[in-house]
Amino acid sequence: MKNTERLANLALAGLTLAPLVVKVDPNLNVILTACLAVYVGCYRSVKPTPPSETMSKEHAMRFPFVGSAMLLSLFLLFKFLSKDLVNAVLTCYFFVLGIIALSYVLSIQI
Repeated sequence: MKNTERLANLALAGLTLAPLVVKVDPNLNVILTACLAVYVGCYRSVKPTPPSETMSKEHAMRFPFVGSAMLLSLFLLFKFLSKDLVNAVLTCYFFVLGIIALSYVLSIQI
């Protein structure tokens, strides 16, 4: 971790803990926290060599079929099951995926 990133992380931690000790204007705290979070995120996203991503011809040809199957299955779910049940299942699904993605991001060593 470079010195500037370390300083930004310390400032971010200080901004998080400062309202517990002293009175801080909420608007200023939100603006500074957002700016520092964006700075740290941008700093971490810069990699020495960008990853190479490619899509094969088979994947490109399969995409419309998989997308159509997903849309058809969602249509059938909403048609034959109650809307509240489908929404609850989708909410739980995205909640679990979000927790897994967040835990993976936090576990990455940079």
